[in-house]
Amino acid sequence: MREDITLSDLSPAELLRRARQATHQSVAEIASSVGVDEETWLLYESGNRIPDGATIEVVINIYNRSPERVGARLQELRKRWGYPQSEMAAVCCVGYRTWQGYEKGERLPNAEVIQQLVDIEANANWILNGVGSPELKGELEETVSKSRLIHTINFTENHLLKHNIVLPTNTKAELFVTLYEIARKSENGLIDKITVENIVRLIGK
Repeated sequence: MREDITLSDLSPAELLRRARQATHQSVAEIASSVGVDEETWLLYESGNRIPDGATIEVVINIYNRSPERVGARLQELRKRWGYPQSEMAAVCCVGYRTWQGYEKGERLPNAEVIQQLVDIEANANWILNGVGSPELKGELEETVSKSRLIHTINFTENHLLKHNIVLPTNTKAELFVTLYEIARKSENGLIDKITVENIVRLIGK
């Protein structure tokens, strides 16, 4: 399954062509959506003029929100959860053919369908925009992991500074990794002073 487009995936001309085709818009329609005239858009698509960064970002957003891409993400989510199409349709209170239409990019799900998916832990921002993790718990886990890592590094750096302990870069990196893993498996997800002291003593030997 194709991933959502990023700035490095395609040439600007190919990106613009792909976005227009995926959204089934005419040149006039998509040019209007981006805020340029038809002539300028055609110059972009032919590669005779390079769009600026802001225009490229708008086009990427248009592409990633297209029925084709939303459908691909809905299919990915369904397979991730192990549902056949008929069960996914039932969960979202829509008909089987309607759900098939979503996955094929023939139509976009309405707000009620998106809410049904959010109720079972899907991430609406990912479904509609391709941003974040497919599931809300993935977003939460990522946030917790970042917070835990920041706490581990700050706590350890303060300990080393307080006790005038200087470690080689590689040794310090090894220390951070070890303490992070300990924090991840601990009951409260954090490390304490005694743990840091013991690990520093072991690594420093």
